[in-house]
Amino acid sequence: MRGHRRHDATSANLGPAFPQGVFVCQDGSNGAPGTSGNQNFKFVPLQRITARFG
Repeated sequence: MRGHRRHDATSANLGPAFPQGVFVCQDGSNGAPGTSGNQNFKFVPLQRITARFG
């Protein structure tokens, strides 16, 4: 792994887009496989992750 990757989550209501919280991660690139780009952040509604744990 290269660079600094970070992640965090909260279950706080953050409004209509994230009513049950959000998972945020930083990656090292922003592009399709085989291309280069700047690092960026991904925001995922927390319920999409917690639903997988039943």
